[in-house]
Amino acid sequence: MNELYIALPVNDETTRAQLAAKQTLISQNTTGDWEPPESFHVTIDFLGEVNRDDTLLVVEAMKRLEANAADLGLHGRYVFVHGVHRFDHGVIWLGLDQSMVLYKINHALREYMADLGYQHRKDDFDGYTPHITMGYECGDVPDLPDDAPGVPLHVGQIVLWNSPKCNGAYIENSLYIANL
Repeated sequence: MNELYIALPVNDETTRAQLAAKQTLISQNTTGDWEPPESFHVTIDFLGEVNRDDTLLVVEAMKRLEANAADLGLHGRYVFVHGVHRFDHGVIWLGLDQSMVLYKINHALREYMADLGYQHRKDDFDGYTPHITMGYECGDVPDLPDDAPGVPLHVGQIVLWNSPKCNGAYIENSLYIANL
């Protein structure tokens, strides 16, 4: 299986905050298939299995976003990572505050892709919610206090990742980086 997605990479401070949240959950006996730190990212758009021609359209859309970043007000923007906010169908997510910039990026990319003739696959989910996935197939999640200050995450670039599965594990390869 070979899947594409567009993501905002996370910085070291965000990774440390995620690992601290994970340790808190594990100490409270929350079980799950936890994401490794090197896989942490904020999903902008999950594209699924995409052929070569459509991949080129996605890259072209990312180039358009890069060229229009200033006009869209994307320069110098930050989102803030907070504690565990969601638990959906066994998936634990870290929430993001002040994430309107990510909605703006998602919307612009989808418009550019549609203008280029790219057709998104039918999505299993309603809408887009910016988040960082912590783990899958997780057991009950206890209520966690959300009194820690948010960890800033600079929205400076987005990456098109190719994620083929090899020996039961996903291997992530960067195909294109758009600097915002």
